[in-house]
Amino acid sequence: MSDGFIGHNGRQPGETTTFSDIFSRFFMGQFEVTQADWLAVMGEKPYVRDRSNPYYLLPGMTERITHPDHPATVSWQDAMKFIEKLNQREGTTGYRLLTEAEWEYAARAGSTTRYFFGDDASALDNYAWYGENFVSGGTHPVGMKKPNPWGLYDIYGNAWEWVSDYYSTRYYLKAQNTIRKARWWYRTCRAWRQLA
Repeated sequence: MSDGFIGHNGRQPGETTTFSDIFSRFFMGQFEVTQADWLAVMGEKPYVRDRSNPYYLLPGMTERITHPDHPATVSWQDAMKFIEKLNQREGTTGYRLLTEAEWEYAARAGSTTRYFFGDDASALDNYAWYGENFVSGGTHPVGMKKPNPWGLYDIYGNAWEWVSDYYSTRYYLKAQNTIRKARWWYRTCRAWRQLA
């Protein structure tokens, strides 16, 4: 896993929030949305959509990444369709993507260290699928590694998470209570796990 994080305690430059900028309660699922979850809500497998993971249909990949207990890796647009359908099914408007700051808050679980489990990167194997864990070319069943202190699994590795906004150093320099628009490949991929 590349370090990806630089600066104080594994944060991006300027990312110094104390999370006083989290203005309202939110809920987040314990696990990433699985392919079985997707099928139950959407009535189809996640890899049949044009915008979603193009690797699903490559030779040999079906056996590697099409499993009911693996994360549903889909485009941001398709994740939004899932949310829309889930809200319709449940008769609510309560399901949504987290903001980047909300995801970071939940991921860190109150920690001030580089990782939620401390500063020792050698312990990462206990909490994350990364690097050589992907030699087989696919994701892994959700919830197989240790959770963070708040009981959230797969915070590091396995699949990227979608959020409703961008990571922005300006956000962390001055707290904002906004949902910012974003585009497909340029969006921070962090937290659509709260939908499970």
